[in-house]
Amino acid sequence: MTSGPLVGAIVGWAAFVQISVATPGETTAIIQYVSSYWPGLFAGGRLTSLGLLSRS
Repeated sequence: MTSGPLVGAIVGWAAFVQISVATPGETTAIIQYVSSYWPGLFAGGRLTSLGLLSRS
């Protein structure tokens, strides 16, 4: 209430963009870590077909 609706809209939009951008990167990082225990998820710096399937 103290900052007004414009600031609220800007902060809300920034939170939406942050969540949209950060989540896929975090998921890829987790899959890269797990690939040391479960080979075939990550190879040559890229997700394999199996790695892409595990993201969904």
